[in-house]
Amino acid sequence: METPLKNLREKEKEYNDLEALKHTLIVKERNSKEGLQDTQKELVNSLKEPPRVGQIGVNGMRELDNRPFHKVMKRNYDESEVDEKPTELMLIMGGIP
Repeated sequence: METPLKNLREKEKEYNDLEALKHTLIVKERNSKEGLQDTQKELVNSLKEPPRVGQIGVNGMRELDNRPFHKVMKRNYDESEVDEKPTELMLIMGGIP
């Protein structure tokens, strides 16, 4: 008689453990969904705002317009690097074939 009762208690403990795990996973899922929704709202709001830096355009046959790069480079680098940095960055980004 002791063995079936012992098995029942073990099964009951396993069941309770699984219920606790289920509850924990539900809470984590809710938190993840809330975080994703907040991130999505931020992304949508940021897309509604006008861009802070000039748009990167395309000239002619798939050639990038480097004027926005030059404007940023003038603010961030020495005059000696202004002409070299945009080309270097566009190469890194894959903008120049």
